[in-house]
Amino acid sequence: MKRLVQILRERGLRGLGGAIARYALRQVRGREGSRVPARSYAEWLKQKTPGEQELARQSALARTLGWQPEIDVLILRRPGDASAHAQTMESLRRQSYSRYRAFSAEGVSVADAWNAAAAKGRGELLLFLESGDVLAAQGLFAVASCGDPAAGLYYTDEDLLSGETGSIRPRFKPEWSPEALFSGDWVGGPKFIRRHLFERAKGFRPAEGAEQLDLLLRLPPELKARRIPEVLLHRRTGESELSPDAIRRVLREYVHRNPGLDWSIAGSGEPRIQYAPAEPARVSVIIPIRDKVELLRNCIASIDAHPCQASLEIIVVDNGSVEPATREYLAALQSRPAAQVIDDPSPFNWSALNNGAARRASGTYVLFLNNDIEVLTRDWIEQMLYHAEQEDVGAVGALLLYPDRRVQHCGIALGFRGTADHILRATDSKEEGYAG
Repeated sequence: MKRLVQILRERGLRGLGGAIARYALRQVRGREGSRVPARSYAEWLKQKTPGEQELARQSALARTLGWQPEIDVLILRRPGDASAHAQTMESLRRQSYSRYRAFSAEGVSVADAWNAAAAKGRGELLLFLESGDVLAAQGLFAVASCGDPAAGLYYTDEDLLSGETGSIRPRFKPEWSPEALFSGDWVGGPKFIRRHLFERAKGFRPAEGAEQLDLLLRLPPELKARRIPEVLLHRRTGESELSPDAIRRVLREYVHRNPGLDWSIAGSGEPRIQYAPAEPARVSVIIPIRDKVELLRNCIASIDAHPCQASLEIIVVDNGSVEPATREYLAALQSRPAAQVIDDPSPFNWSALNNGAARRASGTYVLFLNNDIEVLTRDWIEQMLYHAEQEDVGAVGALLLYPDRRVQHCGIALGFRGTADHILRATDSKEEGYAG
């Protein structure tokens, strides 16, 4: 009840109504203490797996599709993999889409094997598998029927196979994010690549296990990629991970091909691509407050301790502070260049406070910052500006950590614990995270 009274005082009747509605929605969706029984991944996957009747329907529909690409399935072979290879071939025989040819990829090196196998066919799309991979029966049909025949790359979700427990550890992948390749080949499998793009990139090159990552980084920047949001590949457990050294070598060569990028090794030991904005920009940093001057003092001190190339304007929105220490600090703040304090004693409304400040900002970019945030890295502004300058980017966020270095914020997912929520919250920032 006290909380409801507080919300009423700070946000008015409309804010109170919204809070009550959100609380009711959380109870229905089971955000806190959910009574909704959690399904296991195996149960979920079983419901998503088409039966024989559906596969027959797909086979009939496949013959009427406007786009019926011929697909060359290239299967990497290794010594002693006869049993695993038979599993892969059996999964291909069950496909509801029949316009494919399978070729074994065998050679002295992985790159030579893939390239020799690709040269045997003439298919419009190339699909790269390894012996032991099990392609879902609707896998080829899902690509042919996706309604996007213009993409150059198609990829899907996947999971790992265990002989004892079946499918485990699903990897649900994001929409196409080429910059995420700087952390490794997150695309994984299955990946379908148009033959003409494969040939334009001159196929695979030896990369000590990072051949597929190297190929992806050599595809044209204007590449259109299409994600098929289905788990269509089941891979064997115990697959070898990419060598960090191999990834570093591939990234180093990528940087040399792309002037303007700077390559380094982060403190974690991982490769890191650093960017520089096209030109220095003016950024207005908006910080709403109500007293708690020590938080604001530390926030601004951390900004001052990490100078940047951008021209910064500090705008503090004072939403009714009454403590003398706060008033004294704000008075001193106004005397520094490129700083202003906006008095707005209206009932608390975070959106309205920031919107009002943004209208008075002089920057080309506006940075909304809470007063309890402290800057940790010297190039924080530059890294966000680089992304903000891209034509297809409207907003940029940053990784936020709790004081003990656990993750507070690294992105928001819709439909997660209710309407939306932070992903990986409270995870140790040193952990590899989802899908490694």
